Amino acid sequence: MTVAASPHVAGARGVRLALTLQYVMRCSNPGPGPLVVSFPAAMKLPKHFAPGAVKLAGKPVAADVDGHQLTVRVARYRGIMCDMMGVGSVTLSFARSAKLANPAQPGSYRFKATHRGRAFTAKLAIKPAA
Repeated sequence: MTVAASPHVAGARGVRLALTLQYVMRCSNPGPGPLVVSFPAAMKLPKHFAPGAVKLAGKPVAADVDGHQLTVRVARYRGIMCDMMGVGSVTLSFARSAKLANPAQPGSYRFKATHRGRAFTAKLAIKPAA
């Protein structure tokens, strides 16, 4: 998993964030089920997200927030699917309208995610404010 924020300075508000997970998928489809992301305690999340503020693979998705844990439901693929298995990636992105805020202090902050029995971790480096 990788995580990127823009801007990535301490105390920034209206942060755009992208978490990208890579694992073996069928036909580059992430598979159904909950995707659960644990944000660092120092990061500020809203209690609810505006419609369209959270996207999975570029498509708006509903997100439930419980403290610093976010859950999105990955829908089951509808239609004919190929039989190819290989490493694929899926990105969970947050627009400025998600109202995320970076930690107030610079440092390295750990994100965790789980999906379909897989566990992921990544660190986000927050730089000092200029």
